Amino acid sequence: MRAIKPIKRVTTRTLLLFGMSIPFTATALDLGVTHAPTGDDSGYVYSLTLDYESDSETSIVAHVPTATDVVGHSVSATVRYAQFVWADNSFGTTNHAPTSAYNVTIDITSPNPSTVYDLQIATTRIGAITLADDSSFYATVYASAQIGELEAHVNGVISPALSLTSLFTNDAPLNLVIDQASGTTITGLSGDYQLIMHFEWDSAVWSNNDEAAVRLGLESTTQFVDADNYPGLGSRTLALDGHFVTVTAEVVSDGDSDGDGVPDLTDNCLSVPNTLQKNTDGAADGGDACDPNDDNDGYEDAYDNCTKVPNNDQLDGNSDDVGNACDPDSDGIPDHIDNCPLIANNDQTDTDNDGHGDVCQGLPPGC
Repeated sequence: MRAIKPIKRVTTRTLLLFGMSIPFTATALDLGVTHAPTGDDSGYVYSLTLDYESDSETSIVAHVPTATDVVGHSVSATVRYAQFVWADNSFGTTNHAPTSAYNVTIDITSPNPSTVYDLQIATTRIGAITLADDSSFYATVYASAQIGELEAHVNGVISPALSLTSLFTNDAPLNLVIDQASGTTITGLSGDYQLIMHFEWDSAVWSNNDEAAVRLGLESTTQFVDADNYPGLGSRTLALDGHFVTVTAEVVSDGDSDGDGVPDLTDNCLSVPNTLQKNTDGAADGGDACDPNDDNDGYEDAYDNCTKVPNNDQLDGNSDDVGNACDPDSDGIPDHIDNCPLIANNDQTDTDNDGHGDVCQGLPPGC
């Protein structure tokens, strides 16, 4: 006679949001994840006559915090579905076939619409199908076990790339290792994105006096049942078994459209490289590199005789095509590039190459 201990049933539903303080010059990807068995999951099931039992649970086993949107950086989360199933009828035949079904939802938040990332989905189903001879009625093991074909849905559509085949053992081998993997990638994503995944399969165990079990990272507390135990046959590690789903969002474009080293989120010229981000007029109409009117004086640069100094009167006393406002020494060289802004030197001679013209060498700065 076997004795069964009460089992506390816990359903896990967790929300992880990874956040950090980000400097204004950088943006980030955030990853949130929820997981839970669905209504189709059999959950905890046991027999009053103590000849079968099964249970399941989901949990988050790994995560990576928020990452800045630099190429190669990533955020990720791994969800684990664990399960055990066993049957052991000492005086006849028992069948038990529970259903595994659970959802994983991934929410990606990307504040910079120029950041492009790929979403990699990798799954593994690791464990064992195990039989045990615990009767003297037969010379061989009279038991069988199966873990069914896994069907995966991504955003409501069946995903053949994530499916896994069924595995079955009958009498032999006594310990059939489950070691399966699948994966797929969603490329070229930007902005916020929600990924909803559903995974489902059936398991089945049959006992005619001997034991049968599916071991998937969870074990029973029922005494005198050996097939589902850890480390058990094959010396398995409980924490390493289960159905694991890992989702990784990896940045493939860091949101720097013009390649000037300044993220698009703060770049004042998205399509023109301008590492220095100079913005003469301080207006929100773009930096000088892409602003047709740098000084915001009403004259576009192509027609403005002082592109860096507002002068809507466009006065040019010496008619040298450089306005008085930006050429007080009237040498035809605008002040912002004149090596002697207050002393005329249209030849700009600077013998010692110190940035000060020869005619104002030794005078106070600005002369």
